[in-house]
Amino acid sequence: MRNDFKSNGRGPWEAREPQAERRAPVFNAPPVVVWTITALGLCYVFFALSPPALQERLGDQLGFEPARFFAGPAGNGGVVAWLGRLFTHVFVHASFAHIAFNSLWLLAFGAPVARRVGAAWRFLALFLLSGAAGALFFSLFHMNEYTVLVGASGGVTGLLGALIRFGFRRPNLFSTAPPRLLKLTDPTVLAWSAVIIILNVSTEFVGAGFGAGDARIAWEAHIGGFLFGLLAIPLFDRPHPRIA
Repeated sequence: MRNDFKSNGRGPWEAREPQAERRAPVFNAPPVVVWTITALGLCYVFFALSPPALQERLGDQLGFEPARFFAGPAGNGGVVAWLGRLFTHVFVHASFAHIAFNSLWLLAFGAPVARRVGAAWRFLALFLLSGAAGALFFSLFHMNEYTVLVGASGGVTGLLGALIRFGFRRPNLFSTAPPRLLKLTDPTVLAWSAVIIILNVSTEFVGAGFGAGDARIAWEAHIGGFLFGLLAIPLFDRPHPRIA
C-alpha cells in the first residue's frame, strides 16, 4: 500500500504535486477519437490485404455512387443499402496517403470537438452525419455519374466546421464553462469559412496535391461536410451553464 504522505522528503503537512500534473500523458486524445482512427485504419488494412476481386466487390457495395443513389431503394437492393452507403463510404480509403491524411486531420480537429461535446455518441453522430452530408452535397454535382466517392474527408471537414464555431473564442476568466459558440455571422466564422471553401474549390483547378496520385479530390464532399458541421454543432453541443 502506498503512503500518500511519504514522497520527495516532504512532511505530511506539505501539499503534494497532483499525480496528473506530474505524469501528464504525451498523447491524450479523447478515446472516441483514437478508436475512430483505429477503426478507419483496420478497415483500410483489411481492404488492402484482400484479393482484388473482393476489393472491387466491397468498393461497389460500400462506396457512394450518385447515380445509384438517385435510383432510390429499388436500384440499391432496399432502403438499408440505399441509405447505408451514405455512411459506409466513410470507412473505405483509396490509398495509404488517403487514410493517413484523413487520420491526421481527424486527430487534429476531432480531439477538441470530442472534448467539447462530451459524450462519444455525440461525436460519432456529428462525424458520420457530416460524412453523409458531404456525400449528398457531392451527389448534387454528379447526379448522373457512376463515379465512386470513398473516404472520411466529409466527416473530417464537418469536425473542422464545428471547431470554427468555438475554437477561436477565449473562455470567460471567471467561469470553468467552455466558451459559447460563435454566431454564424461572426467575422471569424465568415473569414475562415470563406478560406476553407475557396481552398477546396481550388483543388478542381490546381490539382489534388501531394499523395493523391491520379485520384481526384471530392471537394464537393469536403464543403458539404464542412457546412453541416458548421451549422449543426449546436445540436450536438452538450448543455453548458449560462452566466448571468
